[in-house]
Amino acid sequence: MYTLGTRLNSQFEEIPKDMLTDSVPGQIYEIRMATSKISNPEAVARIIMEKLPAKFHELKVRYLEIGDSSIVTQIEGSPFAWAALLPFLPEILQLVGITVFAVYIMLAVAFAPAWVGVVGLLGVGVAVAGFLISITRTGEIQRRLTGMQRRLPKVG
Repeated sequence: MYTLGTRLNSQFEEIPKDMLTDSVPGQIYEIRMATSKISNPEAVARIIMEKLPAKFHELKVRYLEIGDSSIVTQIEGSPFAWAALLPFLPEILQLVGITVFAVYIMLAVAFAPAWVGVVGLLGVGVAVAGFLISITRTGEIQRRLTGMQRRLPKVG
């Protein structure tokens, strides 16, 4: 596997092709392609990194992953039409002998840095532990108070 950039850890939802019009500036999209066997991932990476920004000037490739027969790239939206980008991908990949069988466009719907998830899980763990401790301590306190009430002399 050949990678460039940092992958955005996010939830992605597929955008139906009939809903694709223009990209939204600043929005993160993930393009997943099923391809023929890729024998030279460096050449594929070079062609994607050079040709996409040259044709779509404000498009930013954030992440690129090239497997044996798949390509995943995360791009930041700019004012471009998907109708122009989708046929352009197979066209440039043919330059290095790659055939594209399927293309899926995914939209980032929720994302946060990985450390936010770790801190969130730690916070939940501390809260649960505190709750469990308070339950056991409350039971212990109630038992002690009940025992003290039995030992105290009755007034009155």
